Amino acid sequence: MAFFFINVALVLQFVSVGNAVMAERYTYVSYLGIFLIIGWGAQWIKENREKYLKPLLVVFVVYVVFLSWKSYKRIPVWKDGETLWTDFIEKYPNVHDGYTNRGSYLVLFQRYEEALHDFNMSIKLNPTYAKTYANRGNIHGIFGKYKEAQADYDKAVELDSLYVDAYFNRAINYSILKDFEKAFEDYSKVIELNPGISKTYLNRAYAYIEYGDFEKAIEDCNKALKINKESENGWLYKAVAFHNLQDYTGAIESYSAAIKYNSSLAVAYFNRSQCYKQIGDFESAVRDALQAQNLGQKLPQGYIENLKRL
Repeated sequence: MAFFFINVALVLQFVSVGNAVMAERYTYVSYLGIFLIIGWGAQWIKENREKYLKPLLVVFVVYVVFLSWKSYKRIPVWKDGETLWTDFIEKYPNVHDGYTNRGSYLVLFQRYEEALHDFNMSIKLNPTYAKTYANRGNIHGIFGKYKEAQADYDKAVELDSLYVDAYFNRAINYSILKDFEKAFEDYSKVIELNPGISKTYLNRAYAYIEYGDFEKAIEDCNKALKINKESENGWLYKAVAFHNLQDYTGAIESYSAAIKYNSSLAVAYFNRSQCYKQIGDFESAVRDALQAQNLGQKLPQGYIENLKRL
């Protein structure tokens, strides 16, 4: 028994970490001590009280059959995340985690209305859990309700000032609302909290392009490409920034890199075609325009014909 209690003590969360205060997995190793006692007990009964062995075996078999039946009955509950968390909600209707987790599962299958209902219920039960506000903010954003999304993201970062995803998604929301200064602040906060995510630099670069600050967009693209040099969007956004600065040589090099990592990137072929046109390489411009068209890019009417006349 000492083996059991010592091993359980090592994993007891006297100070809770995360949401799991109790979990059967904490006892897996500890139960080895119990099993050893049972084994030694069975051996002692066989040697000293053999007449009790068969009745005890019958009780043991009945208990195993009972546990097997209970396990079988749980199989439908573990069919998927929805059935699992629905079962949890039925048993613990006043615990917010069930609604939060079921809502997150429903989002994966684009069942946004149902997910929104679950997030609302979760917030009603526990209005201090940042993740649920951020999740609901994402749903509002999908529905185009950007003011409501912003309010939820604001609440999420108020409750958890280190919540990277909330800052990141609020930055996207600010960009959609064209409030770029606040978007830049949030992207910078994300980078401060976790500087190793290339996507943050890419999103901020795209926001800088929309804002018209192409030099800063290029700086962010370079940072993103330092993390992941094969990022097609990193090269594409960098090319667009060069393109807007009328640095056509730099744009062509970056469009070419984007195409290297994604040869079906139609917009890169078309934009590179425009750059070739600007530097007078009309043959390359026509070739790229045709390739872009073959990949499904819609070209301006008469674009290729006009190039061929040059």
